[in-house]
Amino acid sequence: MSKLLRANFCRLSKDVLFYIVVLVNTVLTILFANDLYRHGNVESFYLTIQPIIYSVFVAFYVGKEYGNGTIRNKLVCGHTRSSLYLSYLITCIAATLISIIPGIIILCIWNIKFFSAIKLSVAILILLGYLLLHCACCALFVAVGFIIPSKAVCVVVVILVAFMMIFLSEYSTEALSESKTLSEVVFNADGTQTIIKGEKENPDYVDGLARTVLYRAQEFIPSAQVAEYGNLLSIWRVAWEGTQTIDTTDCDMVFKDSNTVMQDIQYRFFLNQMALIIISTLGGCLLFRRKNLK
Repeated sequence: MSKLLRANFCRLSKDVLFYIVVLVNTVLTILFANDLYRHGNVESFYLTIQPIIYSVFVAFYVGKEYGNGTIRNKLVCGHTRSSLYLSYLITCIAATLISIIPGIIILCIWNIKFFSAIKLSVAILILLGYLLLHCACCALFVAVGFIIPSKAVCVVVVILVAFMMIFLSEYSTEALSESKTLSEVVFNADGTQTIIKGEKENPDYVDGLARTVLYRAQEFIPSAQVAEYGNLLSIWRVAWEGTQTIDTTDCDMVFKDSNTVMQDIQYRFFLNQMALIIISTLGGCLLFRRKNLK
């Protein structure tokens, strides 16, 4: 497989689309870093769309190999399907991380005072978790790309999967954020308003098994967790500056000296993303091994 990797990385170094993806993802992270530095409370849109950017690269990279007959020729040369699949998976994950890391470095330098206040153990967990998220996204895109031999169809389907993940993450986040009761506004005779809190049931509130399913799906969908990382940084920045009054229970674990650094949350999160990587890899590899290449 070492020969396959060398060939893949050699081709990667000459791929113009790869450098475009690196540039775009770096610019997106710079925009997020600028908003985080200037405003503190920012949206995580710039980070959320990054998987869409490198999904285009993965789709074209794998689809072009199918279209040019390169994958079939490598099999004819004696390479196994498993080693071929893993070599492309490693190459695409490496390309994804390379497109993400420059932006992370700029983000840390731009907000050096803020990040220096965060405990090192928390920073390491956050960094590893964030990189693992993008690895999980990439593994899913590679699995989809390898079961579709048509380059055009591969590009469309992989990008649709990326958009679908964002849609599901937005839907689950919005549904779970609904309150159980609604406040009722009463207009008095003198023209004033009286707000009666919690007097009316919210019809959009999701309860029971559906809520549990949505909560677990949100933990499992990489794009939802990418957005959550951006939101957490925003909340921690606001808490660090002290410009707004917020619940600092979680922030205490970030900035104060404590041995319990969200370990349960992060370890469960790591397991979810590792499970997605394993399932995507095994599923994609098994389907590719049974695929009839013409």
